[in-house]
Amino acid sequence: MDPTQAAPAPAGLPHPLDVALDADLALRLATGRPTGEVADVLRERLRGYLILLVDDADAYAAALAEGHPKDVAAGTVRHARALARETGAGTDPAASLRLLAKAVHYTARYAATSRQARRQGR
Repeated sequence: MDPTQAAPAPAGLPHPLDVALDADLALRLATGRPTGEVADVLRERLRGYLILLVDDADAYAAALAEGHPKDVAAGTVRHARALARETGAGTDPAASLRLLAKAVHYTARYAATSRQARRQGR
């Protein structure tokens, strides 16, 4: 899903473009400046996105037919939940940013697909 073409976010959820831009920023910071106040604030914002999006992403995974795609989606959701709970203490700051960015990317995509299916009555 192209985040620039995304529908407005439901009430209480971040706009998909903001989520995509923050995930992209995290990947950039991971290669150049993965520590400091900006990186710390971004990590917390990404964890917040995961908390807000993970239930819809879980619904997407649960709705998939049994098989590899469902296993991958369910594993991604479990990983996203774990990352949302972590404080990042004692981890590599660059790796932490990359993991959060990728988790947010996939979780947001799954959540958007789930919300779209609900709107269409599927």
